[in-house]
Amino acid sequence: MKIKRITFSILIITILPVGIVLWAVSYLNPGVDTYAKYYQINAEEKTLIQAIEEFKKENLIYCVPEYYDAKDSREDRGLHRYDVYFYYKEEECVIHCWTHPSGIKKTTFALVATKMDKWRQINKDLDDDESQRQTKLFEARILNPIKSKLSAPH
Repeated sequence: MKIKRITFSILIITILPVGIVLWAVSYLNPGVDTYAKYYQINAEEKTLIQAIEEFKKENLIYCVPEYYDAKDSREDRGLHRYDVYFYYKEEECVIHCWTHPSGIKKTTFALVATKMDKWRQINKDLDDDESQRQTKLFEARILNPIKSKLSAPH
């Protein structure tokens, strides 16, 4: 009986701190959107941001109207990410994304949330079907054209 108690105590002493650390990393780490859809882009962040800016200049329909007060910026409060916003006029929907360097000539491009009546996180506040629909729309309308710009010879 004493051995079972000691074994149980050891398990609790080792599992509890590991669980707390994992929880802290996933929920308290600034700049991490646990539910976002992440894309690895083979380009430096600066290059990706330039491609996004070019895409928006060529496709004004995806620029967010000023009355939404959603401007692309690095207002990161120490998060080291660049927030980017797109607009789907047909759906009257704002799309929130961000970029973050993730290695040598690699950048993470994250699809984070949509806003129609209020902000809703992808894969959290939207059900699976709507999250998938928004992801496919984003890939077709925004991501793939931007990736094409990055792979096009200059």
